[in-house]
Amino acid sequence: MRQSGVKRTVRKASHEYYYSVAGKRRAMPRLATIRKKQISLVLSGGAVHGIAHIAIIEELEAAHVRFQEIIGSSVGSLVGLCLAAGKTAAEIREFVFHSSIISLFKPVLRSNALIDSESLVTRFLDFVGVTRFEDLVIPFLVNATNINTGEERVFSRGLLKTALQASIAFPGIFPPLRIGNAFYVDGGVAAALPVHLAAPENFIFAIDISRRGGKINNQSNVTQILQAGLMMIQQNMTEKILQTTMQQGALLLLRPDVGRYNFFSVQKTIWDRIYADGKEAFAKAFPRD
Repeated sequence: MRQSGVKRTVRKASHEYYYSVAGKRRAMPRLATIRKKQISLVLSGGAVHGIAHIAIIEELEAAHVRFQEIIGSSVGSLVGLCLAAGKTAAEIREFVFHSSIISLFKPVLRSNALIDSESLVTRFLDFVGVTRFEDLVIPFLVNATNINTGEERVFSRGLLKTALQASIAFPGIFPPLRIGNAFYVDGGVAAALPVHLAAPENFIFAIDISRRGGKINNQSNVTQILQAGLMMIQQNMTEKILQTTMQQGALLLLRPDVGRYNFFSVQKTIWDRIYADGKEAFAKAFPRD
């Protein structure tokens, strides 16, 4: 017997994907074709949305797709670090979901930040067992933004800890990192999806989880309003960089619909949904594989 009451509406995810060669849209290639390419994997920022990165990379690994270069911004730099150090996506998922890493997202109130970035980065470095770019097994690039000039800085050598702390320093959440006389914040402020850093001869496989869902209203707090403004600027910049880079070679973009989830959620049920959405986005993009 059907129960009466309020009818539930299930929101259908709206995943995006496309493939472009020299600025012209093409049909999505088969995975068998992709794995023959020299690939630059580009991972955007997006805080806990980065769990979708892991889900998609698991599918790529299952299809025997390998990466010759990895580029990350913000949380993309943390996931990228693990891959560049030789960890599999399954190992990364196990680390993220079943270690105490979730406790590091809990607020630690300071004058310039809410969450401690050093302990988070240290946990990731302990996991991979590598401290310098030169010791990674896959070439790895990370970006950050000079908060006073707006200039993007790219890290590809030296201490990983410095680069990662700078790249994840989302303004107001993590503290800016001082390097010399400059202060650096999240790489996403300059380029949330830094496809322009990829080697020009490579096939670019980009995963963008940086979009923010939801709307600002009278109940929104100051932090939410500031984040929404920054995200709008990031999205506009991302589209400009994508359009420019698309003119220069082959670029495949996969954009799972995870924007409806809070960037800094510590609920594992939400993490599970983000992971599932990453899997679903991949299946939608590659239905024949």
